[in-house]
Amino acid sequence: MRYLLSVAFVATASLAQSQGVPLRIECVAHSGETVSIDLFGPSEFGPLHCIQAPGIYDLTPCAPDQGWGLSFGTGAATLSGVTADVAVASAHPDGKFAVSVDADFIIAAGSFGPGLPDMRSVGNETFWRLAIGRVGMVGVLQSVLGPLLLTCTEGAG
Repeated sequence: MRYLLSVAFVATASLAQSQGVPLRIECVAHSGETVSIDLFGPSEFGPLHCIQAPGIYDLTPCAPDQGWGLSFGTGAATLSGVTADVAVASAHPDGKFAVSVDADFIIAAGSFGPGLPDMRSVGNETFWRLAIGRVGMVGVLQSVLGPLLLTCTEGAG
């Protein structure tokens, strides 16, 4: 029975994702911190994936799927724009946030300065990274604060 419910839930979430329907993922770290992920949320830049989590600073942690959110370098560090263009994202001198969502994983990373966030690890300019497996809904958040092990649930946005 549990297996059937898991398969039905993954199928429903995959259908919502393929249609760009807003979806919210709530995660709790084993140490008590929380992470919220809003997928396909409406914005002036089109649908964005936005994350609220510990360790993110001086940028807006929102980006289009398979793209980058580019933040202003001063003030509240709000989004100056979004792009799917590697050259534009790489040349952006300030904060940038990347997100990739597919049926298996949600991966996000934040960095500053020239270059791109490393979606595989934290280091160099990449100061923050999140990876969640969609099937088991467990993941890890890595930042300068250290790693957090996460357990997540999906729900309507």
